[in-house]
Amino acid sequence: MKSKNQILKIAIVIVTILSVVAAIVLPKLILERRVKHSLSQVVQAPDDYYLTARTATARNASSKLSSLDRIRLIYSTWDSTMSPCDISEGFLTESEAISIAKSRLNWYYQCDLYPVSLFSAYNNWYSFNCNLYRYIDTTFESYSAYLWEIRFSKYDSTEYHTILMSESGTILAAETNAGTYTKGKSLPEMQDNLITNMFVSSDYVTNIKLGDISKSSYNTMPRGYSQIDLSDAELLSIYNVQLKNFGEDFSDYTLFQYQKDNGVYGIGLVPAE
Repeated sequence: MKSKNQILKIAIVIVTILSVVAAIVLPKLILERRVKHSLSQVVQAPDDYYLTARTATARNASSKLSSLDRIRLIYSTWDSTMSPCDISEGFLTESEAISIAKSRLNWYYQCDLYPVSLFSAYNNWYSFNCNLYRYIDTTFESYSAYLWEIRFSKYDSTEYHTILMSESGTILAAETNAGTYTKGKSLPEMQDNLITNMFVSSDYVTNIKLGDISKSSYNTMPRGYSQIDLSDAELLSIYNVQLKNFGEDFSDYTLFQYQKDNGVYGIGLVPAE
């Protein structure tokens, strides 16, 4: 009986030792086997990985576009497609875009190119609504430019202002039913600092000249944007403007003023044809 108990104890000890050894060794062997197996196979990454990586790369590249490159995408000087997108996708916040639009439009007001200012100092109070549009290049889908549509409405709904602006702060169009536009000085007669402030600070402006309306043509709105209709617009004046960014040659643009039969007034900035 005693020998049987000893044998049982020895068996228990052996089983315990084997269990401990197995608990230590087996996971290592299984892991090594799995690693060797995974290294011998090529597995395609999930689609979400490529989408996220491509989006991050495109966003980084897009952040480095110059102010004029963004205009080229928006007006399809570079082939692009337009689609609405969420406001959070842009590089500016909604409050930043609104502040920049008011400030930039005020310089047009100072240069006698826009009839009113949106600053509260002029006793005007407005509500606002914003939309954002994405323009992505069709060749590589690596660059995106964003167009802000900001609509200001006066507290009593008697007045509105629709502003189209790039994320560099360049106003591409502005339209309003406010007041009656009275022509002031010709733009070339304005001080250089006023004219420069109409555009983004990184742009150089040169050779602003009055254009011949009878010989000049102008585009409508940015590609795919149809909320501002210029089919019945009468041109009031056209200016030939040359702009450039650092390290670029000058590019020709057309700055125009128009008025519609219903009294709506507007301005536009487009690449020259």
